[in-house]
Amino acid sequence: MNYHNLTQIAAISSSFWLSGEIFTYSWGAVPAVLEACPTSQHLAAKQWVAFYHRGHALGPPLAILGAGGFIWLALKSHCSLYWGAAILDIGIVPWTLLFMVQTNSRIFEFANVKDSSEKPVREETQLAPLLNRWAGLNTIRSLFPFAGGILGLIAALC
Repeated sequence: MNYHNLTQIAAISSSFWLSGEIFTYSWGAVPAVLEACPTSQHLAAKQWVAFYHRGHALGPPLAILGAGGFIWLALKSHCSLYWGAAILDIGIVPWTLLFMVQTNSRIFEFANVKDSSEKPVREETQLAPLLNRWAGLNTIRSLFPFAGGILGLIAALC
């Protein structure tokens, strides 16, 4: 097996792994966090923050591995499909900045409240919709590296 094949395997695998990781936070972590909402908005938000930090630690290295591998493959093979795969892998960054940062910040506000009495009850009932919004936006975000992995796989098979 040569560097080209190893790079294909690493880039494609990391793209699919990243997609699965991102998707799991939306459809595994958020529903679990929502279970805590009726009991404690603060606790639910803190749980989401814990998941967020785990994802933030794992996601960027996988995105860099996938995109970097696809860029290397594009340069070596002159196949434009690899460029598309790299762009899709890194597409999670602008998506996050454009569509998710505000929701993230609002959820972090719930987690940073020291006592539930610091926020009016009216505002506290808004955590569940924020978590659901985040899960939907994050699900869409998971499709970027998935599409990158598909495009990389198509390029590798051609």
